[in-house]
Amino acid sequence: MRAILLLLVLICPACATLVRGTFQSVHFTSDPPGARVRFGNDWGDTPCTLKVMRSRRSQLATFEMAGRKPAKIRLVPEQTVDATMILHVMDSLTIVGGILNLKLKCFWDFPATINAKLEKNSSAEESSAIAY
Repeated sequence: MRAILLLLVLICPACATLVRGTFQSVHFTSDPPGARVRFGNDWGDTPCTLKVMRSRRSQLATFEMAGRKPAKIRLVPEQTVDATMILHVMDSLTIVGGILNLKLKCFWDFPATINAKLEKNSSAEESSAIAY
């Protein structure tokens, strides 16, 4: 049994990163639909799904639409605990696997779906925005 475990540890550096990947899909929606969403360097028109890099740090999604106030939503990643955590523990016994898994942040996920409600601009706000 020890020999099998040792063999797995030696031949599977960074297995958790390989299984989960460094990117995840996040679905963005808005009310009303059709808003432009920006998340990092990516953007799309809602409803859309963006492939975003996993991160330990929170990031800001910005929604914009003509005639609506912009909406900003801070996405806070959560640490995922699943079967790949076992692989991570095994990989941590190897220097390469442990560093790769921690560096690539494969155990952090943003929420799978983000919805923003964009409020209408008042006519006074629209006029002042045009005046500048």
